[in-house]
Amino acid sequence: TPYCIIHNEGKINIRGTFVLGLKKVPSSKAETRLWIEKNGVFETRGNVDIGYGTDIQVFENAYLCFGENSNINSAAIIICGEKIILGNETHIGRGVIIRDNNGKHYLDIPSYKTSRPIITEDHIWYGEGATIMQGVKIGEGSVISAKAVVGSNVPPHTIVAGNPAQVVQEDIRWKF
Repeated sequence: TPYCIIHNEGKINIRGTFVLGLKKVPSSKAETRLWIEKNGVFETRGNVDIGYGTDIQVFENAYLCFGENSNINSAAIIICGEKIILGNETHIGRGVIIRDNNGKHYLDIPSYKTSRPIITEDHIWYGEGATIMQGVKIGEGSVISAKAVVGSNVPPHTIVAGNPAQVVQEDIRWKF
């Protein structure tokens, strides 16, 4: 069952078909949550399916955008404190975590920021349990392996794996 809490000054912009809480097992009790704070924006730019058990939070004045023909399997967590843009054909496996912020925890370190945007290009596949940290840009056609922890930019057409994620294969191409 999807649960939505949307501030009266929050915005949802849907282009195409949007399915929230898609269940492959109809009797599942895993709840899907969408929470949008004041002036937060949730946008889809085409058909988007979000699987059951997923938790999406868009904080005050933040912007979260899904490109067309994108999907989340189930149980992902997306926490948007500033800006997350996911390109077209984004495929997110079970239990993936994408967060552009540190939950407002402050450290006394020069140039420290609690939030930095995440930008991903088109045709990205996130393997089960991958974690994408703040300030990352992921290049077109990349694959993020299962359980990878991505804290730095990912070049286009590569596979990254590990903690911290490292390039393990270059010049990969999607088959269509």
